Amino acid sequence: MKSDKLINFGELLKEAWQYIWSFKYLWLLGILAGGGISASTNNFSYFLNSGSDAKDWQSLSNHTVANGMPSMGRVLGASDSAISAIAILVVTIVALAFCLVLIYLNITARGAIISAVDKLDLDKKFSLAESWHYGHKYFWKILGFNVLFALLIIIPTLFLAAPIIMMVVVKWYIPAVIVGLFFLLIFIVYVTYISLSIQYGERILVLENKGAWDSIKLGTQFLNKNWKNVLLTYLILIAVMVGAGTVLAIGVLLVGGILFAIAFGIYLLNQTVAIIIAIPFGLALFCALLVANGMISSYQSTLLTLVYKEIKSNN
Repeated sequence: MKSDKLINFGELLKEAWQYIWSFKYLWLLGILAGGGISASTNNFSYFLNSGSDAKDWQSLSNHTVANGMPSMGRVLGASDSAISAIAILVVTIVALAFCLVLIYLNITARGAIISAVDKLDLDKKFSLAESWHYGHKYFWKILGFNVLFALLIIIPTLFLAAPIIMMVVVKWYIPAVIVGLFFLLIFIVYVTYISLSIQYGERILVLENKGAWDSIKLGTQFLNKNWKNVLLTYLILIAVMVGAGTVLAIGVLLVGGILFAIAFGIYLLNQTVAIIIAIPFGLALFCALLVANGMISSYQSTLLTLVYKEIKSNN
């Protein structure tokens, strides 16, 4: 097959669905792989912002326990400032540890999904434990791969921002706006290009056991050679995600509306009972959304892996 010939997307879309429906452990991997890093950094920022408010910690240190005894810090003779510093340090360490755990789970799950789909596509039985083993195996490579990807975004950002900042400093506001808009357009095109190539570079890293930098270079070469199929895959995924998101939103509105109506009716009769009932229903709805997100995430990764393998096998 020539590199510019379109692959059979209909068959791959169907095959990707069959995999995630037949092997539901992919949903769990999808939950862990779907935005785990962003969630961890958001939680980390939240904890740091909370910990940075010295007044809150000062107030906390001044509180006494329910039986009227002073706090443990005061029993030990620690000052209020020392208690605040220790509390901030403990929360920061816990938040950092939580962040690192989520990053590990996210990166390992991404490698695990790619490995699982590859083995399943070869008609091999592959379990969750086996896929996790492969994800763990490639953890450090994928981590290095992501660090390089981040640098490929950060360094050009600083390079493009420098002249704009200089213009603002010397009060050339209109040229700064014009140049800024031009650079923004360039930056959007660049980030889109890099992001598309990175998706396949990650699969090259796992499936062909390449190094981080080699995977990035091979990913860009893959995109340059097969840009039509890559672009169509991207557009199809956007359509699939929009469709899935719409269905999910409608389902949440319907189910949530019904549950809210029931809960509100019970609330009018008995507030305590309404709260008791609302908690498990709320948890059930949250779990359902989590599973749906894992399903969508695993489908996206599965399709990208199948597309890569299909193009690769026919080049």
